Amino acid sequence: MRALAWQRPAFAEPSADSARDFASANQALKRGAYTEAIDTLELLADRGFVHPDESFNRAVAYVERARSSAALPGDLGHAAAALCEVLALRPGDEAAENGLSRIRAEISRRHVREGTAPVMARPSLARAVTSLFDENVWAVISVSGSLLLALGLILRRFVRRTSAELAGAVGIGLGALLLASGASLTAGARHFRLSSSPAVVVVEEARLLDESASR
Repeated sequence: MRALAWQRPAFAEPSADSARDFASANQALKRGAYTEAIDTLELLADRGFVHPDESFNRAVAYVERARSSAALPGDLGHAAAALCEVLALRPGDEAAENGLSRIRAEISRRHVREGTAPVMARPSLARAVTSLFDENVWAVISVSGSLLLALGLILRRFVRRTSAELAGAVGIGLGALLLASGASLTAGARHFRLSSSPAVVVVEEARLLDESASR
C-alpha cells in the first residue's frame, strides 16, 4: 500500500495555537515521528479544530505508523475513519477516496492472511425503512392519511354522485394505506430513537454474535 502524501492546510483565520500545533505535527510527519504527529493531531481534533487537511494528515500518520515497527492495533481503522472525515468535509477529494479504497483493501488482505473475514454490519430492514425520513415526517404522513380517509368516508356517505363515490373510494383506500404505514413507521422511528444511540467502539478485534451464540 503506497503512502499518502501529507498536505499543508489552507487555514481560514486559525488560532495561533492551532497553526503552531499543525505545523509541529507536519514536522513530526516529515521526520517519521508518527506517534508524536498522531498525538498532536488528535489533540487538535479534541479541541474542536475541524479542517479536511487536518483529518487527511491524521490519516497519513496512522497509515505510516501501521507500516512501521511501532504499529498498534486499529491504526488502519483510525486512518479510514479520518479519511471519511475528509470526504464529509470536502466531498469528492480524490486523494482521500483513493486512500480510503487502498486502506480498506489492505484491511481485507490482512484478514485473509489471518484467516478471518471482514464483517459488514448493516441495519435491519425495519431500521433502514424508518430512517428514510424523520419521525415527524412519518407522523405528518399518518395525519394526512387520517384526513384523506375521513374525506373519503364523507364523500361516500353524503355525496350521491358517481364521481364523488369513486373519489371517496380512492380516498378511503389511499388514506387507510397512508394512515397505517405512517402510524407504524412513526412508532418504529420513535422506538429506535428511544432504545438506541450512536456510539464509537475501538477494539483490537470484534466478532458479531447472534442471540443464540451469545448465550
